[in-house]
Amino acid sequence: MDNGVKIGLLGGTFDPIHLGHMYLAKQAKNILGLEKVLFIPAGDPWMKNDKILSAPRHRLKMTHLALQNNRDFHVDDLEITRKGTSYTIDTIIELKDRFDPGTDFYLIMGEDAVNQINFWKDPNKIMTMVKLVVMRRFQEKSLALEIDKNVEFIWIKNSEMFREISSSKIRKKIKERKSVRKFVHRDVERYIRDKELYRNLDKKDD
Repeated sequence: MDNGVKIGLLGGTFDPIHLGHMYLAKQAKNILGLEKVLFIPAGDPWMKNDKILSAPRHRLKMTHLALQNNRDFHVDDLEITRKGTSYTIDTIIELKDRFDPGTDFYLIMGEDAVNQINFWKDPNKIMTMVKLVVMRRFQEKSLALEIDKNVEFIWIKNSEMFREISSSKIRKKIKERKSVRKFVHRDVERYIRDKELYRNLDKKDD
């Protein structure tokens, strides 16, 4: 019987964080009985090095604003405070050192991310250190799928409302002066407006 503490890990650029991220975390927490979910904004993500990202302080602040009233969700800035390129394996190792040995970690991601996992640093090591939780974007899968005797690979269903939502589409809407009220927390929307983020997608928001 599994008596270990279960912690969810949800990483990303969060540029910006949106309600789809929060829905994904909530579904994972409820289905798997997680004690909490750590949202981990990326510092210098290696897979995004060809794209312009908002400054880490903006992405971190928006994540705090989105989660400020949720006791089950917490922000961890370890990738932003850590120097150098952000790799998921380094984050997992650091968290395993921080938490009790009996803690089980569940790495939560969207289907688009898991399709890229073979390009990550030390993907096989990652899959032995955490359980993978993936939200199916396009078609339904069974709740749990065993892909390897040593790897638990868990699929969860998406919501029709959030199936097509993405940070890139939100940035595009903002650039086009369209409302994103349905997609982000109201305080995040206010912060984006006050800081004039995403007005020019070819220029970094410092």
